[in-house]
This record gives sequence, C-alpha cells and structure tokens, in this order.
Amino acid sequence: MKGCVKCGACVPVCPVFRHTGRESHTARGRNHLLDTLSPGERTRAFSEIFSTCLLCGACRDACPRGIDTPSRIVSARAECLTFSGRTFLQLVARQAITTPRLLTGIAAAGGVISRLVAARLPEDSGLRLRLASIDPDLVEPAKRSYQETLHRERTSGTSQHPDGIHYFTGCLANFLQPEIARATDQLVACCGMAPASVPGEQDCCGMAAYSSGSLEEAKKLARRNIAAFSGDSRPILTSCASCFSHLSTYPELLAGDEEWHAAAENFAARLREFSTFFANRIPEPAARKKIPASEQKRIFYHDPCHLRFNHRILAAPRTLLAMVTQVKVVELEGGPQCCGQGGFFHLIHPGISRTIRDNLLDSFSKTTAQEVVTTCSGCLLQWRHGLSRERVEHLALLLARFLARDTP
Repeated sequence: MKGCVKCGACVPVCPVFRHTGRESHTARGRNHLLDTLSPGERTRAFSEIFSTCLLCGACRDACPRGIDTPSRIVSARAECLTFSGRTFLQLVARQAITTPRLLTGIAAAGGVISRLVAARLPEDSGLRLRLASIDPDLVEPAKRSYQETLHRERTSGTSQHPDGIHYFTGCLANFLQPEIARATDQLVACCGMAPASVPGEQDCCGMAAYSSGSLEEAKKLARRNIAAFSGDSRPILTSCASCFSHLSTYPELLAGDEEWHAAAENFAARLREFSTFFANRIPEPAARKKIPASEQKRIFYHDPCHLRFNHRILAAPRTLLAMVTQVKVVELEGGPQCCGQGGFFHLIHPGISRTIRDNLLDSFSKTTAQEVVTTCSGCLLQWRHGLSRERVEHLALLLARFLARDTP
C-alpha cells in the first residue's frame, strides 16, 4: 500500500476538520496515528479520534495516492471496544440503528416509546437524536413491511422476462416509508418493464454494522443478501444511495471468504443504482408542455456523499429532474456539501453532526429552492431534522408524481 506523504490534499475537504480544526481529525493525521502507534498503544483517545469520521470518502477522492483512509478507519474501529458498543448507551444505540424492525416498532408506537426513552437521556445524546429521527412527524411508519404488504407474487412469472429485475428495498423503504418502494414500482412500470421481484429473505445492507466496526455482523448480513438474490442473473435495483454503495463493497468485505467471494462479485456486478438505472430507461414525456418559470417548483437535489465520491454519480439524477417540466433544479453556490448524518456518526457525535447539517442548511437558505430531494435514506432523515417533512422527499416520489403512468 502506498503510504501517506502528508501533502495535505485531504485536509480542506474534510467536513469534520472544517468544524474542529484538529489535525487528528484529518485523513493525514489518522494515517499518521495508524502508522506509528502499535495496537497496545491505542487508548480511549485513539478510539475517540477514529469514531469522529463520517466515512464520506472525500479524503480518498482528494488523495493523489489513492489511499483508502475510510477502510483503514473501519478496521481501526473494529479493534476499539469502546467504539464497538461495549457501554450500555452505545449498545442500545447500535441495536436501534442496526435493527430495522426495532425502529418500526418504536415508530409505530406513535412516538410514545421514543419520548419516554428520550426523556431520560441527555439533550445531546446521539440515541435521543436517533429516536427523534423516527418520530412520526418525520416518517410515516408502516404497520407491516413493504415486502409483507405486496398484493402480487413478484418472483413467479418474471424470472424469464427479458427485462425482469429484482428490487432491494433498503430499511427505510421497507419498514418506515414504503411509499418510496411503491413509487419505485411505478417507475419500473413506466419503463414498460415487468414488476420487480422483491425477495422476502433480504436483510439490512449492513452499512451501519460495517461503519461501527462490527465486521462479522456486516459479513453475516452480506451473505444473507447474496443468498436472497441468488438463483438467476437478473439486475438488482435499489432506491437507496447508501445501500447501493455498501452492497457494491461485498466483494471486498468477503475477499477472504473462499466460499462466498465469487458469489459476492456476481452480486455486485448485478447492482443498479436508482438514478442511473432510470435515467436510461424512463421515456421522455410525449408532450412537453412549457411551464412558465414563475410556476415551476424550485428543487434542490442533495448529492449523497457515497454516490458523489465513491461512484461519481452526479449527472443522472439531474437528467431525470430535467425531464420534469414542472420543476427547476437549483444548485448551491459552493457546490455539493455533506449533510453530517454519516450513519453511526450522528449517534456518537451529535453536536458535530448538527453543525455540519446547519452549515448546509445555511447554504440552502441562500438559494431560491423550495424543496429538497435525495436518494439516501440517512441524508433524507438528516434534512428532515432541519426542514419540515413536507419540504424533503425521496427522488422516487417526485418522479412518480410527475412522470410515472398509473399502474394496475
């Protein structure tokens, strides 16, 4: 592996460093610690430094040597017991973020449980914020998962269809906001394709477990998902940017597993990201009625960091939005910014997470945008903490409203 030459290209792009100003919070600083401290010298302070990272990928994108600092940080977290959830609060927080059905139960209780638990937690508690993130005011919790409420069998009858696909729902669309899954279903129909198969055996993508350093748990979830979508070679579409990004890493995650590595590579090759999939398939509207600029809704598309840095997907969602004559896309003056959610990060460091989010909201307030759309579940919830629920929605919902034809 090429070593860090301390050029500093990673420093100005780091959202955390821009808030704290600490050298130890840069990729350069963390790589120095990893290269100089032996495992026996890695104290609680070391754990704190390596927990204070969003894993956004900005440093890796900026590094002229291509050093994969986020992966090194995850490996360090796996060695840090204090980060991995050995305290009671961390253990409960980790359960909340990695157990979708637990989130559904709390949300379905109408916020009663979350308010009772949150009342006993400090105001700056990450778990308190997590419970707030599934408040009914922010999401409309489903009594049953999307998979459980399907009215038609998706697996039989489509396996031989030349345009048949699978759908990986992700936890938000499956458990908390199933209208995202239904909108995606409408868009599939709009493309003239057969209804997507939705394997009931699929599980959480495992990003939360991976980010927290729980590598064995992440591998277990990866194997479950690979098995759930085995049996044919159909593409696997997902509507969540974070899920797509993490599912794509299964070959690296299972690199040392002789039994599963080849299957992981096959699985990753079949993945399709939401915006790039539909940008090439949704037909242009037959009649493009010209809408006066004064009547267009001004939309800001938030680029999830995982797509922006790990996959360089920026054009496709804007291509889709350009098809909608009823909206006008508005950009931030300084370009895309991180929202500060970072999966497990906003639980451990809620203060820094809020500051990064508020900086983004300040930039947003200087635009003329009326609404925010994105494709990342975590980003969507983070935005809803700063704006009303009505002003933030998944891209699938907007596209289905304006582009998708009604389906039976």
